[in-house]
Amino acid sequence: MEFHLVYSGPLRASGNKPKPQDVARIREALHPQLEVLWRTHNALKVLLEEGAKKLSGPNVIIASSLPPRQLAQKGPTYEDCIPPIEVGARSYLPLVRESLHLSCELDIVFLRQQDPGALISQGGDIDGRIKLLLDALRMPSKQEQEVAPPDTEGLIFCLMQEDHLVSRLNVDTDRLLFPKTDKADEAHLIIKVSLNVLKVAPYNICLL
Repeated sequence: MEFHLVYSGPLRASGNKPKPQDVARIREALHPQLEVLWRTHNALKVLLEEGAKKLSGPNVIIASSLPPRQLAQKGPTYEDCIPPIEVGARSYLPLVRESLHLSCELDIVFLRQQDPGALISQGGDIDGRIKLLLDALRMPSKQEQEVAPPDTEGLIFCLMQEDHLVSRLNVDTDRLLFPKTDKADEAHLIIKVSLNVLKVAPYNICLL
């Protein structure tokens, strides 16, 4: 399964200190795209609608107390089949998670105000800026919960549970051809996400 996420806006290098407000802002900007993906992609619809009927055994990921037959009759929800993960007062729904036996590969087209190849410049080094992006693509850890809570109400959709679930990362840089601004950290990112099923099971076969 493959899909694309797009981000346009400031992307500062993380440096030696975390930037939780920047991370939360980018995570919040990507949230609507991931929510649309869950609600419209056929494979994820199957994961929700059919997954509850097939789950059994010790590695069940159903959170509901209802048996699978009753879940199928009432129509399973995110909370039934892929339980959200609570961090503090917020609930997050990562797609790439260990309980689904998934990892992901990221191919990023990174457009910015500098020339291709100028990896260290006024806008910050590429490694530091990509590190901040990866932090925004995952759900926050318990240690980050109270630092910069998102303004989005309800369930927060994010790409992955932990950034160690990224199995491959490729970044291509080029010049952003929008009119030049005084914001050296302005960036436009096109992120291609490729899901890898690490262990085939009834509840993730639709993602192959």
